[in-house]
Amino acid sequence: IAPALQIGSADSSPIEATVTDVEVSVHITATASGYHNKTAVEIVNADALLEEFTLNAGGENAEGKVVVNGISATNSDMVVKNSTITSETGLGFGFFGGMTEEEAKADTANYNTLTLENSSVSGYTFALAGNGTKHGTAVTIQNSTLTGTIGAGIYHPQVGTLTVGGADTKISGTSGIELRAGTLTVSGGEISATAAFETLPNEAGTDHADGSTIDGAAIAVSQHGYDPDIAVNITGGTLKGVKALYEADLQNEDVSNISVTVTGGTYEGDVESENVTGFISGGTFSGEVNTDYVASGSVIYSEEGSNIVGSEEDAVAAGAVAVVDNTAYTTLEAAIESATEADTIQLLQDVTIGTIIAENSFTLDLNTYEISGGLLYISGSTAADTGIVVSISNGSINAADYGILINNNAELNLSDVVIDSALYG
Repeated sequence: IAPALQIGSADSSPIEATVTDVEVSVHITATASGYHNKTAVEIVNADALLEEFTLNAGGENAEGKVVVNGISATNSDMVVKNSTITSETGLGFGFFGGMTEEEAKADTANYNTLTLENSSVSGYTFALAGNGTKHGTAVTIQNSTLTGTIGAGIYHPQVGTLTVGGADTKISGTSGIELRAGTLTVSGGEISATAAFETLPNEAGTDHADGSTIDGAAIAVSQHGYDPDIAVNITGGTLKGVKALYEADLQNEDVSNISVTVTGGTYEGDVESENVTGFISGGTFSGEVNTDYVASGSVIYSEEGSNIVGSEEDAVAAGAVAVVDNTAYTTLEAAIESATEADTIQLLQDVTIGTIIAENSFTLDLNTYEISGGLLYISGSTAADTGIVVSISNGSINAADYGILINNNAELNLSDVVIDSALYG
């Protein structure tokens, strides 16, 4: 069965085509049993503009399965505007590059481009997918809706780039986006996962030798078995799922070429990474943020029931007074209670205290700021061999009564500390 619409061919010179205000409906009924895989619209070696284009593809048979994919585009440059593409039984849109992996990795590589603007793509499997053997694609999603039913909204296993933006963009599926190779940039939109979280590693010689590997993650980063470079850069947007962002190499191979950078966005679900640390410098998170993921110079603080990662200046503006291990606190007492012997508490601004009872060892860097008002009581222990050690440096303490009270075998070390206006010191 030939495609309902075919533009270009593998054995012809590249052509340019414009399809405007056209509606195509394809429903294939097979009389023979077995598996039938067809494509409604095929585009090969062509530069194509689809505008105000509507495609509905479906199929059925009594003794087997008919898969009718929506669009298959190979080695083509495409722009799709104000269009609706639907496959009831297969892949909504397949976009396949014309390069090998090595060709696509070259600095001079000229990728095939696909731009989706103000359009809707839905598929029974994936809404949009590439192929791990057909590389060199540059896909841009702008203010469009992509929906996968039993698969991810976007499945990206090829060397290429995927750029997602626009406030009205909505991408959903069992995972929103599964990136297995290439570069993903997200600046806006809503990306969501509809399935429970599950990892499905590819295993050679099985029915799942390739294909998607993670369900339940808004953005799933899962390096393909051929160990391609992966780079993720998220500056905005909203990610929703059991896992809002999840990175793992389920093939257990080279992970040195995986990078993730998060500078913004809203994350409604867990954020987990198996191989990358220090990658979050901004964003709003519904759950706890692993301090190992926080970039140097950034801190976690709470505001309006959410955990936020930002600068120390942002944390101070939200009421934070001290930071411990990349986590900011709104009271010095809470910071001291959270600290361990190996931790350094750093003051972020002048602070007025009541009475703080310290029963643990810690280091306090006043950071040139002042503690005023009340009493820091270092209670220690009655057992000589379990006394606590507190070190304080680089600032001042201005108390109305005792500045610091030491008891029960506690040890106090002071360096560059001025204790002023204290009745007893």
